[in-house]
Amino acid sequence: MKRLLVLVLILVVTVVLSGCMDMFIDSPEMRAALKSGDPEQCKMLIVEKENGDQYHSEQWKCLRRMAEAKGDVNLCDMIEEKNTQEYCIWDVAGATGNELICSHAIDKDRCYSESAHFDNDLEACGLIASDSDEELCIMSISAELGDIEPCFELSEEGAKKCVEKFATKNGAEHCNFNRFDEEERDTCIWLAAETVKDCELMKETSSSWDSCMLKAAVNDESATDCVRIEDWNYAVKCVNQVAINSEDPNACERLMMGNKDTCFKEYAISEKDIKVCDRIEYEKEQKECREAVNG
Repeated sequence: MKRLLVLVLILVVTVVLSGCMDMFIDSPEMRAALKSGDPEQCKMLIVEKENGDQYHSEQWKCLRRMAEAKGDVNLCDMIEEKNTQEYCIWDVAGATGNELICSHAIDKDRCYSESAHFDNDLEACGLIASDSDEELCIMSISAELGDIEPCFELSEEGAKKCVEKFATKNGAEHCNFNRFDEEERDTCIWLAAETVKDCELMKETSSSWDSCMLKAAVNDESATDCVRIEDWNYAVKCVNQVAINSEDPNACERLMMGNKDTCFKEYAISEKDIKVCDRIEYEKEQKECREAVNG
C-alpha cells in the first residue's frame, strides 16, 4: 500500500511539473521564427487571450528575444504590450551596452543600469537620475571590476554598503575601512569570510565571531577550529558538518559524551556507514543508529 501511494505521488508530481514546464518551453513555431531572424515570422504567432484580455503572447516574447539577439531596439516598437516593450528595451540596452537606447525607455534609470552592467561601465552609472540607484549601480560594478576606489566617493551609508559588497566578492581583508565602527567591520568580515584566517581579522570576543567561525571552519574542514566557537550549539553543529563534509568520522572525537555520539550517528546515517554506529557509547543510540542506516 505504501509503495502504491509513493507511485501515485510521483505520477501526480510528474504531471504537475509537466504542465508547469509547458509555460517555459517554446513552441515549434516560435523556435522556427527565432531561427529565421525575421520579425515578420514572430508577428505571425497567435496572441493568446483569456476572457478577452491579452495576458501572454508568443509574438511579443519572440520579438523581445529577437530584438535582444540582434541588438535592434526598433523591434521592441513592434510589441503592443507596454510592459513587455519596456523590458525589451532594457534587454537590448543590456545586450549592447548602448545607453542611447534608453531614450526609448520609460524607466530610464533601470535601462541605464542594464546598459552599465553590460561592460561594467561606471560612467554609465552617472546617467542614472536617482542617487540611490546610481550608488547601487556603482557598488555592483566596482565589485565586478575589483576596484574599490569608487566606493570612497559615495555617501556615508553608500560607501559602507559598497565596501561590504566589494569585500564579499573580493576578500575579507577589504573590510578594514576607516568609516566602519568595530561592529560594522566585524559584520563585513563575517559576510566576506571564506576561511578561519579571515575570521581571525576580528577579535574572538566579537558578536560576529561564532557565526563567522561556523562558516569558515566548515569551509576549512577543521574540527579543531570548530571548538574555538564560544556557543557550544554552534560548535557541535560545526563539528558534525565538518565530519560529513570531510568524510572523516574522527572529527567527532572533538566533542564530548552525548554530542560525540550524536555526531557519529549523524555521520553514519549521512554516509550510510553502519560501522561508525559501533563507535557510539550508549547501546540504545547504537541500535537507533543501525536501524536508521539500514533504513
